[in-house]
Formats: sequence, C-alpha cells, structure tokens
Amino acid sequence: MTADIAIAPAEIQLVLNQFDRTRLEVSSPLHGLDVATLEANQTRYRFLHLAGPDDFETPGIEAWGAEIDETPLYTDLRDSLLYAGVARYENIGAFYERRRMLQTLSKGVRFVLDTNTFYHGFPEWSGLDGDEFMIPDVVRDEITSGLNWKYRPGDIATLKRSTLRANAALLDELANQRTKRARRATHFALAQLQRITDDATQLQSDEGSTSDKEENDARIVRTARAFEQEKNRLPVMLTADQNLATLCRARGVEAFLFVLPGENLPGSTGFGEVCRWLCALAAVWGVVKVNSVLLFSEWRGRTDQRYPVKVRFLNDGMANDCIRDLQLCRELGALGIER
Repeated sequence: MTADIAIAPAEIQLVLNQFDRTRLEVSSPLHGLDVATLEANQTRYRFLHLAGPDDFETPGIEAWGAEIDETPLYTDLRDSLLYAGVARYENIGAFYERRRMLQTLSKGVRFVLDTNTFYHGFPEWSGLDGDEFMIPDVVRDEITSGLNWKYRPGDIATLKRSTLRANAALLDELANQRTKRARRATHFALAQLQRITDDATQLQSDEGSTSDKEENDARIVRTARAFEQEKNRLPVMLTADQNLATLCRARGVEAFLFVLPGENLPGSTGFGEVCRWLCALAAVWGVVKVNSVLLFSEWRGRTDQRYPVKVRFLNDGMANDCIRDLQLCRELGALGIER
C-alpha cells in the first residue's frame, strides 16, 4: 500500500521532517545507484558520502538506457549540485573580483551567458541583476530545442529491460512524459531563462542557430564582437566550455571560463539547498528515493503546475502525518500573515 501527494519544492522539508532519524540516504531506484548520504544538525546538512565518476562506470550503469540516450552520468549529479547551489564553480570568487574591476570601466558591461550556465543555475544563484546579462538567440534556441521530447511507446519497455525488476514499475509513471533531455531543458535551463528574460539584453544574430555546436559557438562570438563595435559596450562571455573560451580570445571577445567543481564532498549545506537539490536530481532522472519516500518530477495524471514534485510514501503512517502537517501549513500560508 502506498500514498502519493503532489507538493511544491519548498514543501519537501516537511517530508524530510517526518523521518525518525537525521540521516538521509539518497539513491536512484531505476539505476540501482547509491547517490549520497547526508546527516542533519539543527540548521544544516553535512554530506557523508557522494557518488563519484567511478560509480557511473559500472557495466550496468553505462548500459542503462544507452539505446535512447538516457544513461545516467556523473555530470548529471554534478550539474544538479551546481543548480541547487550546493556546489559552486571553483573560481567563482575570481569571477566576482573580475566583475568588480569591469564595473570601473567607462563603457557598460554585459555578461553573455553560454547555454551551460543556464543548466548550472548561475543566473539565479549568482546574485547578479537580470539587466547585467545578455542572452544570445542561439543559446535561447539551443534551450528551447530540447523542450518537447517525449518517450515513444517502446522506450519505456527498453528502459525496463535494464531496471531491477522490483523497481521497473516506477517507469510506468514516465510513459508519454518528457525524456531526460526535455526534463533537464525544462526544469533547469528554461526556468533560468524565464527568470531573467524580461530584464536581460537580447543578443540577436542575423544567422540564427544550427544543429552544429561548434558553428553555434562561432555565431555567438561573431555576434558578441559586432555588438561591442556597434553599441560601445563590453560583452563578456561566461562559459564552462574551454573551447568556447578559447574561441572568444582568438576573436578578440572578453571571456571568463568557469572551473567546474571537483569530486570533493560539498561543505555544510542549508536545508533549502538540499531540498532544491533533491528536486533537481529527480528532474534529471525522473525519480529519486530518499529513505522511505520516492520523489517524481514527471508522472501520469499531473494537473496542477503549482506542485511539480510527487511524493510517494512507502510508509502509510508517515504519509498520514505528513499530509496532515502539509494541509495545516497550506492553510496557514493562505492566511497571508507576515512576520
């Protein structure tokens, strides 16, 4: 017997509060992967274990969903940690110092965002104002091109062949839902794009985008260079892609290359960031398990867009307590009382 309820990301903490112990065991039931172990104190979580690249190189993991580009990757985990603010670019301090120096220039500065920065959640957690950013139309096209991919009728059956029999039924929730590519584009990149699009400068090219990444990079750089010459403003490309940063420098465009986080355990992490990370990880892989609950980012019959996470309780007693607390919190929230 199981119980399901749809919730908002901020309500995940209510679910975590139901556990008798302070330790969280996070795993991917579809892939048979132990992802992380965290321990809580009164104010924060501490990572005791986090899967590394070697954990994704076992034959079972590497083969899972390979025919339809659904294989779980270490970069999925790393990007979810970045997106949630649990991890940071290793040279983020150097970026803020570079920004401070650029702001002393007489001509205005605009930070041109590469596609990967949207998937890393940078526009939101960076603390920069939206009007400091510039969005190339090529980047916008790259993001939107990934939105509308859904599983075909035979795809779920293909994935079930690689999944432990006890967990294969979980894939039924994903039937006719968004694929991994579309989930990442929707939950990560599109959310960030929508957040800043009204304030950011739109960088329009005359060439549009292509399906060739290297050509797209070249078009972004050419357009940024033309913008500087025409508007007398300094575009600075922000990217975690070494090849794009090198191309920028070769073409006389300012660039800052972010250094992706290493394999070390994240430091002490706030409750909010952990809840956001669990949402992000569920968005990438469709479902994750936290102790005795499952978190889904896609499911059959979803109707209310306010609640993008479905919780499935594997413990009925816990479900009853959590639903009671959740209803009480929602009723209190509806009163609009401010502290």
